[in-house]
Amino acid sequence: MVFLMAVIMTLSIVTNPYDKHGENVELSRGVFSIVLWIILAIIVYQILKIPRITITENEIIFKSVLSTRSISWKDVETIILTGKRPLFWRNNEEATSLLLKTGEKVFISVRYYKNAPQIRRLLNNINAAISMQKPVTIDPLIFLPLSKTKHIIPQEEVFFKYAGTPYLNVNAIIFYGASLGLVVGTWSTILRYPERLPLLVIPIMVFYLAPGVLLNYFLVSDKYIVVKNAFWFWRKHIYAMDEIVEVVFEYYDRGRFGSNALRIITADFRSKIYSCAGLWAKDWKKLKAHLESRNVRVRNELTSLV
Repeated sequence: MVFLMAVIMTLSIVTNPYDKHGENVELSRGVFSIVLWIILAIIVYQILKIPRITITENEIIFKSVLSTRSISWKDVETIILTGKRPLFWRNNEEATSLLLKTGEKVFISVRYYKNAPQIRRLLNNINAAISMQKPVTIDPLIFLPLSKTKHIIPQEEVFFKYAGTPYLNVNAIIFYGASLGLVVGTWSTILRYPERLPLLVIPIMVFYLAPGVLLNYFLVSDKYIVVKNAFWFWRKHIYAMDEIVEVVFEYYDRGRFGSNALRIITADFRSKIYSCAGLWAKDWKKLKAHLESRNVRVRNELTSLV
């Protein structure tokens, strides 16, 4: 998108440097175009920095277009499998950290790798070998595709609901307002051409689906966590308490919209984040206390819950 905008702005300067009033706008468009190209260059640079990871019994190798670095397991003090990587331009991101004997930390951002759960499982085994001062071995079975566990919840299971106000928050109100505005704005046209009514379905569906990613809520029992969604009523994710290695209370942003969220990390190092715009601070505190009472490991990254 940034590339397309930069190209369009540059072409507009070359082909038509004047506005509709005949005023020369080369300078203003030129400045805007330069800013777009700088942003694009930063994005490309960040992409080129993402390394390909190779793990052997002797070392871990990070190889990108810009650089190559190998780290011997003999130089690693410990591996911190879950945690955050500090970033200055956005919220901290989930990462695995290699703590070297020199005190340096080397981060692996899990969002860049589709096989991040398998990488973490392998690093977990390597970390155990390092801590026991044993030779590192690679188990190829770790990289087999992971299969999801299907849970059947007993009918007698009692759940506590943590939803807040999923149908009455900023994101839901945006959907209501955008849909109402679209209907009001096109009402006269629809009355004149009723056959165009189906055309409203597509934008309204977009308005409906877009905020859904932020409108999850939770059902928690003694043995299960069930994640449901206020708008995406067909969505239902079930986790058994004994398969969860850690939950993280953090902030999730998506473009200009965001909210507090819960990340669930399972024992096989799958990681899934659920944004919950409908939950209030009191709901988050109750949820945190409930999970801790069930001996679930909780990592809090939200300053509002400190």
